[in-house]
Amino acid sequence: MKRKLLPCGNGIKLGKRIRAIPQRYWYATLVSGQTKSRTEPASSFPRWQDVGIVALLFFIAAVRFVNLGYADLQPWDESLYAIRAETIIRFGDWIDQSAHSIGGLYSAVHPPLYLWLTAVAYRFLGISEFSARVVSALAGAFLVLIIYLFARYLYGKRAGVVAAALLGFQPMTLFWSRQGQFDMLLVLLMTLSVYLLAKSLERSSTLLTVASGVALGFALLTKLFVALIIPVSVLVALVGTTPINRRKMVAGMVTAVIVAVVIAAPWHIVMAQRHGEDVISFFFHHGALLERTFSGIEGNVKSLGWLYYVNQLAIGIPVAFTFGFYRLFRVIGELFQRHQTRSNGHPGEILLISWATVFFLVFTAMKTKLAVYTLPIAVPLIILGSKTLDDITNGSLRKSISASLLIATWWVVLWALSPEVREVAKSAPTFNVVFNSASGILTFLLLGFSGSVLLLFFPFVRPKRTLIFSTLGFGLIASACYAVTIGSRTWYDDGAKRAAELLDVNGASAIIAIGNDVNPQLTFYLRGADLGWRSHMKFIRLDPAQGVSRVRQRLQREFRNDIYWIILERDEIRKGLYSSEADAVPSGFMRIFESRGYSIYKFMQP
Repeated sequence: MKRKLLPCGNGIKLGKRIRAIPQRYWYATLVSGQTKSRTEPASSFPRWQDVGIVALLFFIAAVRFVNLGYADLQPWDESLYAIRAETIIRFGDWIDQSAHSIGGLYSAVHPPLYLWLTAVAYRFLGISEFSARVVSALAGAFLVLIIYLFARYLYGKRAGVVAAALLGFQPMTLFWSRQGQFDMLLVLLMTLSVYLLAKSLERSSTLLTVASGVALGFALLTKLFVALIIPVSVLVALVGTTPINRRKMVAGMVTAVIVAVVIAAPWHIVMAQRHGEDVISFFFHHGALLERTFSGIEGNVKSLGWLYYVNQLAIGIPVAFTFGFYRLFRVIGELFQRHQTRSNGHPGEILLISWATVFFLVFTAMKTKLAVYTLPIAVPLIILGSKTLDDITNGSLRKSISASLLIATWWVVLWALSPEVREVAKSAPTFNVVFNSASGILTFLLLGFSGSVLLLFFPFVRPKRTLIFSTLGFGLIASACYAVTIGSRTWYDDGAKRAAELLDVNGASAIIAIGNDVNPQLTFYLRGADLGWRSHMKFIRLDPAQGVSRVRQRLQREFRNDIYWIILERDEIRKGLYSSEADAVPSGFMRIFESRGYSIYKFMQP
């Protein structure tokens, strides 16, 4: 009797569907007892390895806490925000710190979420370098987890682990998670907002949409304007989505923005009212948005133009750089191919593409150059790059493409490790410049070409892939461990903490600082002596920008007394404002302390 075939979805006969399944899937069924899904990520891990993944994520997150209390706080932004958080503890300035902050509104116009959290850390841990940075370190640790979840959601567990490692160990992301600045917290909240929005599109979950808006609102409470680029990125992402996802995305983004405004608006309104202006003009003016965009704030102008952020990305995330851009351009190309339908693009991945592209274009269009602006571009590139690395590892990319990407990555890593070569390339190289840097250039070229030959002509088989990625992983971990142990003890020590300790030990009651304008680093370590926070200590600042000879004459005339301690900030000498310390300090004063950033002099009675 002829067996009747049962109907299956879309009118397809079950028998036809069975015959359509390739033979290898029947073999997999016989061996494993179950049919491997054709849509299952190739990077899926056995369940028992979940414990190993958790341990690895914990290690990646914990690295940034090693030696977190290193000295010194960096001379400008990091010290500036540490002082601003201290005003909350000293004076209760939870809403507006402009009355006691250095420069008034200049440093107090940025929203205070990071400072609130740092003030809480000060309350429980005391005021120190560690407590000034711990919020950034925690944000970096949580970002490792969010990056893992985001990449796993899009590409599978192995890609998630790769993304977490790329974020946790590469120079840029590790550095900013160990700086007491707003940016790592900002990027964490923006990433969380995009991730929750992507998940809400898949699940049609109002709760996830609201949570995305909460994260966006807190991002707007962390740093002016920057998080507003996320809604713009979502609007751009609409181009690459299906009509159904487009409607979901618009509805989700509108809801998220409303929630974000409810969270962020009150502080902005109160600040504007306190200073007698409307909200928009207040923050546009004091946030220097026009100056940042059209002229370059504080003289920080990109001499390299649009190549500036490309170069910063290559230096900061050298391993993820090539893999991330490859995935970005590949997905964009697929969306424009005629045989590809927009339904093939994952909304979450399209959001990442739009995020990286829009941030890059916006920051490139702005005249101001700040290395930290690269961080919001790096995060989506790292997630995208994890997919490329996963594809190379499991052999799903053609060998020629894999080899080309690895060769390009090798050159980028060498570029990141060769500051001498970068300096030659950045300037208009003359014969003398090239000749003086010849050894560095030759080493760069020799290593580059020899590595390229090895990657190109040796068979790209699994043992070789394992060796390559083991070497990459070991190199990342080793460089990160060096940075947080040996590097952080030497790279950032300007001597401000040691100088302040010397003054305290000797009971200094009168300090003469020779330096231009204000110095937040010195303010932090002298515990606000220059701001009048230590009533028993007299503090006078002499500015060499007003004439170094006038500084010298005044010291000679008024301060030839052993009660005065002269602390000279050497930064002006490095900038060429004057040539040597002897230009500012007259005879009769003996140097008793010297560091990279400071010298201390004392008048010695004849």
